[in-house]
Amino acid sequence: MNDFARDKIGCYAVWLLIIVMAAAVRFYAITEPYVWHDEAFSVWISSLSPEAIWFHTGRDVHPPLYYLVLHGWIELFGKTAFSIRTPSAIAGVATVALCIVMVRKWVSYRASIMAGVLLALFPMLVRFSQEARMYALETLFITGATFALACWVERSERYRYGVLYAVLMIAALYTHYYAILAALAHWLYLVILRLHPSIRAGYVTSLPWWCFNLMIVVAYVPWLFSLVDLLVNYSKLKATGATTWMYMGNTYTLPDTVWRFFMLKSDVAVFTPVYWVLPITLVLIAGCLLVVDRTQYKLATLLVLFSFVPMFVLFVVSLIMPAFYERYVMFSAVGLPLILAIGLVGMHREYRVVSAVLFVAVVCVELFGLKLNYSQKGQVGYSESIHEFRFPEVFDYISRHRQEGDIVVVGAGHYYFSGVFYNGGDSGLYLYWPSLNKNGSTRPSGYGAGTLMYDTWDDHTISDLDSMPSSVKRVWWLSVAPSEIHRIQYSGQWREVEARPAGKLDLRLYQAP
Repeated sequence: MNDFARDKIGCYAVWLLIIVMAAAVRFYAITEPYVWHDEAFSVWISSLSPEAIWFHTGRDVHPPLYYLVLHGWIELFGKTAFSIRTPSAIAGVATVALCIVMVRKWVSYRASIMAGVLLALFPMLVRFSQEARMYALETLFITGATFALACWVERSERYRYGVLYAVLMIAALYTHYYAILAALAHWLYLVILRLHPSIRAGYVTSLPWWCFNLMIVVAYVPWLFSLVDLLVNYSKLKATGATTWMYMGNTYTLPDTVWRFFMLKSDVAVFTPVYWVLPITLVLIAGCLLVVDRTQYKLATLLVLFSFVPMFVLFVVSLIMPAFYERYVMFSAVGLPLILAIGLVGMHREYRVVSAVLFVAVVCVELFGLKLNYSQKGQVGYSESIHEFRFPEVFDYISRHRQEGDIVVVGAGHYYFSGVFYNGGDSGLYLYWPSLNKNGSTRPSGYGAGTLMYDTWDDHTISDLDSMPSSVKRVWWLSVAPSEIHRIQYSGQWREVEARPAGKLDLRLYQAP
């Protein structure tokens, strides 16, 4: 075996170790958080027929592709917490592998190793690789589309790369609406190639490029009918609270976002210099990459645009209306570890010690972020330990002691879908909805997450214990401990016969008079 063959095998071995590490950190403690509202919604809607999935997602905030993928996965592997989160973990590992190949092709072997390590440990990608939601899958699609675009630019006579780009962007747009921000970055990159005085590449005006985008538009037409209906009824969607988590931008939105990408929180005091070190370092390295990029097709420019344009555009929009949310631009965050790795490798030639210290410092920040992730202490999204919200324990206890005429009432809307998941369905499960007493309208609009309960709303909601049907003999009341149970309004005819705390949950059994 010659030296070249040995080096090649060694290169593959290191890449494989990084991919194994990426898989390990994503599957480690993957079942530790309980299946919360959004994940339970994913499972519930994915358990329906493809036609029903298409209909209900047309009334919610995300397109249908992820739910269709999860539908097929559930058919094969069931609905355990491990099973429903595995597709996201696989997508996260595949993204790491894809980025390693991309950096190796664009830069060097050393850069691909450093980028692979930083991305394998990247807390933001790990966090959403452990959740049964669409963000990891969307990230894989958009990263793949960006790589395919670069390959087509380098070998424009090979139309298969352009077709692959179109297919992946179609998949991304059918997975999340904000994927359009990635397409904006891609268009901007081709415009820069057209205007650059030393390149003047006419890709953006070429017939193949417009054909690829026509493919995207035509493939998206079937969903436009649902999207238009959603936009027309946006006020109904907003009234359900389906957009309340998005917020207005401010001075600290972008630096906060960078810290949350790398550490899952941003508690560094805004007046300390430390707070600005990471964001400014990233911007400086990105700027240097743009200046020193001598590649024919300015691939560093593509990477920088892919990483920053979606975040910046969304930030600008959020100055006008609530629109910003970190996980909605998670796909662009993938480029940040790659930018750091490429910059540190370039720095290594003349400043080896500084490069090594910075690399170790970033890894330490990421490890701290992973610690927060595994302990459910991060500030990105919602994640709580199953040891604190003991849904499996609660529903196992109910199933073992349930009698004929028993029902289960969940005393908080945020936990109802989780109750459906751990109950194995909504049979015998009710949502406490005290507003039923306040006005004549009991049924929600049918938009947002409530679309799944629209047809059966009256059959699965109650307003008080005293209005129970005569067939109900006992009520298992599940609420958040301990305060909510004291807000339940009823005249006292039902007798409490058992109280069972379950971490932050409170289970009480009431007997009919």
